[in-house]
Formats: sequence, C-alpha cells, structure tokens
Amino acid sequence: MSRIESKDIVEKICFVHLPKCGGLSFSKTLMGLYGAGHYVRFDSHKAIQEARKLGETPNVYREKCLNELLADPFNHCVSGHYRCSARTRRRFEDEWRFITLLRDPVDRWFSNYFYNRFKSDGMFKHSTDLASYIDSDRGRSMGSIYTRMLSAHRDPTSEQAIDETIANLKGFTLVGVLERGEDWQRRFEARFGPKIELPVVNANPDPSGGNYWDEIEPDVIEEVRRICLPDRLVYDAFASAER
Repeated sequence: MSRIESKDIVEKICFVHLPKCGGLSFSKTLMGLYGAGHYVRFDSHKAIQEARKLGETPNVYREKCLNELLADPFNHCVSGHYRCSARTRRRFEDEWRFITLLRDPVDRWFSNYFYNRFKSDGMFKHSTDLASYIDSDRGRSMGSIYTRMLSAHRDPTSEQAIDETIANLKGFTLVGVLERGEDWQRRFEARFGPKIELPVVNANPDPSGGNYWDEIEPDVIEEVRRICLPDRLVYDAFASAER
C-alpha cells in the first residue's frame, strides 16, 4: 500500500498490529504518510529474542519497548506486534492516538496456522499437522491473541482478561474490523484526513492459495471456535459497532 494523497497527519498514531489482521499492509501506508524520519516499525521477533536473553516474558518486554518508543519525542507513528495494556494506553493517550484492526478470530487462527506452516523459514515456522497443532500449547494460545496483547491479566482466557481487553479497546481512537474494510477506510479518513487504501491480508503461502476451508472437517472448525472463545467475545463486541 502506498501514499495516495499528500497530507500530513499532525496527531501521533500508535497502531497495535495484531497478527494476521491485515496490519502489515496498513503499516506500510502509515510509513508512507509519516515518512521514515518519524515512523517506527517495531521488530517484535528481535524483541522476543532479547526477552529470552534477559529471562523476561516476551509480552512484558515488548510492552516495555512500546513505552520507550511512545516516550521518545522524535517518534510520531509506531506500529508493530507489541502488547498494549490499558496502563500503557492511559499513560500516553493525551499525546497519542491508539488504533488497531481486528479479524474474525477463527479465520485468523487458521490463517496464522497455514501461514507459519507453509512459509519458507523464519520465527514460528513449523511443520506440525493440524490435529497436533490444535492440541499444542502454541495452538491453544492462538485463540487468545487479543487478550494477550491488549490486557495484562495473567490468565488471558479468563473472564477478567476478556473484560479488560474490551474496556481497553473502548479507549482506542479507532478499532476496525478487517471484514468491514470500507468502514475502516472511511472512519480513518474522517478522523485523520489522508485517504488510504483498504488493508489486505499478508499473502498466505499454503499450496491451496488460502482456500483451505473446504479441506477442514466441521468438528475441527468447532474445536478451533472453542479455543478462540476469548478472542471471539472481544471481536463480537466490535464487529457490528463503529469505534
């Protein structure tokens, strides 16, 4: 995605990029709007490696990094896979505008699985079959990505974490839904000014070209729906609302 209208955004934007929600395309748009001098793309993979060296929990460390980026007066736009709890948002909300994109959690779960299974290399690359992945800690954790990244609760599957996440998102300037891309485009342009293109999902490298639904048994889909309950409750709170 590229810049298609020359118009500066005077407000500072923090884009919380939730994995496999079309955020990479939108981040490229933000980089074009702000320019390399004021835009920072957070390297979450490097942060995870640093967290391991320091013996810290990756999400805790990534939120510390986010706080440092938001406190830097030279930054005007930051984006990336970092945790942004309500505490961080409240600390910086007078100066920064927080925005994010959600995606149907079950669709996001399968997209994430096939993307990491069939990509050529990189962090999170795996060759685990679907049944084994569903039963793995990693697979189950993928059902609570929203609560892990948008709350600081120790149990991301808990009712408290879900409530914290929803309350935190209600404090964001914009919360979009990938399936309602035109609505996201309209509200971003109305709020910040510059015209943008619709975000697209990062191309999936699986052999089916992303048409994997026909090959998945209904009981498997139902199990993934169960795993994704925390994120589905968050998503449902915003899927039909304009925020």
